[in-house]
Amino acid sequence: MEDKLLFIFKVLDETGVSLSIFSELTQISRTTLHKWKAGGEVRDTIRLNIAVETAKQIQDAQRAGDLPSQYDTRKNRLRRLEEVIS
Repeated sequence: MEDKLLFIFKVLDETGVSLSIFSELTQISRTTLHKWKAGGEVRDTIRLNIAVETAKQIQDAQRAGDLPSQYDTRKNRLRRLEEVIS
């Protein structure tokens, strides 16, 4: 499980996707994501798997050059990320 968490947060760091936006994409609360990042216990493996799959899609989009700019507005960035991972 620790490997999955390391993967998620590595992808977010490398792509510049914030926990706030990732929270909206995955419907996992920011509080939960912050706890996971700080080493807290993962109690819901379904949510963890959703987070891993979303991180994989974000990573694939980055490799394909399809990620929205980090300088775009938050609203536009979220919309584009939703399009990319759908």
